[in-house]
Amino acid sequence: IIINKNLEIEISDDVIGIPKDEQKPIFDKYYRVSRTENLNINGLGVGLFLVKSIVDKYKGKISVRSNPDKGVTFKIHIPNEN
Repeated sequence: IIINKNLEIEISDDVIGIPKDEQKPIFDKYYRVSRTENLNINGLGVGLFLVKSIVDKYKGKISVRSNPDKGVTFKIHIPNEN
């Protein structure tokens, strides 16, 4: 977490990542990446939708960078009003 003119939050994992062609819709409500690895993972597809909704409410931006075999990184930038 970095706080300056923007609040910057970076979250990374080192699991399976998100394929390039699946990255755009991941913030849609109820969307789940279609792949066999996800069949054994419970979820409703609302987590990233809720994060994006909160980021949008504070006039921020969220981006995703992924390596399908090495994980994913989300970066959130929210304007700091102080």
